[in-house]
Amino acid sequence: MEIKKKSADGKLVLKPIGRIDTVTAPELAKMVVLDNVKELEFDLSEVDYISSAGLRIFLGSQQKMTASGGKMVLSGVRPIVKEIFDIVGFSDEFTFI
Repeated sequence: MEIKKKSADGKLVLKPIGRIDTVTAPELAKMVVLDNVKELEFDLSEVDYISSAGLRIFLGSQQKMTASGGKMVLSGVRPIVKEIFDIVGFSDEFTFI
């Protein structure tokens, strides 16, 4: 998995490419450094699969952003990936754009 990262003016955008599974999730987790971040965006437009390990990263990030008064969004989510969020009942936990 490749991860593109953009950071400016308190906003962090992480764009993983490929699968987020038990093998690749730790790499993504290392990129989630939220010091001085007010807005976190995961651009999932090039993700075709997310396992429970990936979902844990999103949940943990959401909790940290909420606790610090920040905002987190998931953008570009493909229907096949959105279905995973729906199946596990997480669709209401996140803001999708």
